[in-house]
Amino acid sequence: MLPHKHRLTRAPDIRAVLRHGRPIRSRYVIIRLLPRPAGNDSRAACIVTKRVHASAVRRHKYQRLLRAALRELLPRLPQPYDIVVTATPSMNQLTHSRPLQAALAAACQALLRQL
Repeated sequence: MLPHKHRLTRAPDIRAVLRHGRPIRSRYVIIRLLPRPAGNDSRAACIVTKRVHASAVRRHKYQRLLRAALRELLPRLPQPYDIVVTATPSMNQLTHSRPLQAALAAACQALLRQL
């Protein structure tokens, strides 16, 4: 689970990242980053819709996998960001979190190079 200070929970904040954040697509997720003012902590939210899987149990499993990957990624960011990670239907092919962590880290690095 993400520490409370790293959770992006308010709907207006999530909408702002979805509207104004810079997107990048990887095999399993779409990541959107929006820079935050210095001195703040990075925050993240995960979105897993019914398009990914109809079963709520599976969707929550994917959310847990995403949060675990984000917990490893957030401390390595060079500056604070608001991050929204949206799962794609290809997440159904995952059996464990290693490929997801690698894809998330690679996509984030590519996005940071663009900023």
